[in-house]
Amino acid sequence: MKIVGFAAAIGLAALSVAPVAMAADNFTVTVTSNGSSATLGFASAEPTLNQLKNSALSTTLPAYTTTSIANAVINYRGVTATASYGSAGTALNFTIPAVGLNQTFTGATRNDSQQGCEPKLCAQAATSSDISGRLKLAFAGGLAASLAQ
Repeated sequence: MKIVGFAAAIGLAALSVAPVAMAADNFTVTVTSNGSSATLGFASAEPTLNQLKNSALSTTLPAYTTTSIANAVINYRGVTATASYGSAGTALNFTIPAVGLNQTFTGATRNDSQQGCEPKLCAQAATSSDISGRLKLAFAGGLAASLAQ
């Protein structure tokens, strides 16, 4: 899986904003399905995004099935992203409201959708100066808010 590229894109954008010491849990993800939810913390993007896989969802939320509606709210140092399987199908909708990103990925299975999500997002962030710039501004805003606390 090529989640590492997405993690690198996020990490490079964050580093270009300001040099800061990294906390143990740079990423948090709250997953919700069938009335249950759980919040987990991770140091990097790859294990965070892996929480969208069927195996991780069913381990974290035992009532989850491959046809359950499932939602994830991902926070990376003040920048929020959402990912959701909004129906019984395989479509994964991924948004980063701070940069106006709203993409839907549809694979043969939910795991295929999750795996297809990362390369397309990484390529778009790398080739679009507009999205890259807005992502840097979003990180700067999140960083400023966390330092103000």
